[in-house]
Amino acid sequence: MYSIGIILFELYQPFSTAMERTKSIKSLRDGCLEPSSEINPEIRQIIYQLTHPDRTCRPSASQLLDTYFTSDAKHMRELEAEVKYLKKLVRSRDEELTQKNEEIEKLKEAVAAFTTSFS
Repeated sequence: MYSIGIILFELYQPFSTAMERTKSIKSLRDGCLEPSSEINPEIRQIIYQLTHPDRTCRPSASQLLDTYFTSDAKHMRELEAEVKYLKKLVRSRDEELTQKNEEIEKLKEAVAAFTTSFS
């Protein structure tokens, strides 16, 4: 399973030179490497699990398949991604509403000041 983790890492991590590849794999083995942010977080997590220094903490092939490649697991991950996106959208809309409410309050104050000056 460790070898599969290294292969996944090599597939997803861009290397400029063979020396960079060697150093990166050594760092991954030592648990000190942060893979490229270009790597999908889910793939990054699989790489970390497969290359865990303690072999008893690594998933078996069947665990890996059951966790990441069954249709139910895939559907659940898709739903989780959608929920994450919707939460981000709601936060954004909340911020917009807060800004609009602040703008409304300022306009009310301006109207009140304007009305007072003509009274």
